[in-house]
Amino acid sequence: MIQLKKLFTPEASLDPDEARKYLASHGEGTFTLLDVRQPGEYEEEHIPGATLIPLPQLHDQYQKLDPEKPTLVYCATGGRSRVGAQLLSGQGFKEVYNLAGGIKAFQGQKARGPQELNLDLIRGDESPTEVVILAYTLEKGLQSFYEAAAVQAADADLAALCRQLAHFEELHEEKLAGLYRQMEPSGQDLAALAADKEPA
Repeated sequence: MIQLKKLFTPEASLDPDEARKYLASHGEGTFTLLDVRQPGEYEEEHIPGATLIPLPQLHDQYQKLDPEKPTLVYCATGGRSRVGAQLLSGQGFKEVYNLAGGIKAFQGQKARGPQELNLDLIRGDESPTEVVILAYTLEKGLQSFYEAAAVQAADADLAALCRQLAHFEELHEEKLAGLYRQMEPSGQDLAALAADKEPA
């Protein structure tokens, strides 16, 4: 059975209360707390015990982290850390969490805007094949976004990170295509179906 949440939430998230409970219930050294902000942000304030690896440098420095340990990733409001969590998962890290709302929410500050966007894409009565097609379309969109960002990035490290993330999306697309072939062995090509779903 396909779980919608897993298809549309690439990485698990902990809200601030869950994160506090997690930190309190796990002993020092049993997990990694990763800050992916910039050094100036880290120096101004950070969660005690956090390791700093700015997001643009993560693709070169993730080897410093233990992929067997649970890893909780955070930034200012949750956007950069979500990308960082996806990168770590793509590199084989076993258990990765994104701190929803980032350090601002963790410290009790309010972030503006909804936590999750584009849930209107789901009606709730889709067939499994429809969900796979939609998931494939979203992965294609992310791949295009990262490829465009890589071209426009002035920083070489950021460009390399974006190219790596685009490659991760390609791998996700291949997995979804394999799943679709199992579900619809004589069906239309998934790439063609997804192209039909893209906005004009």
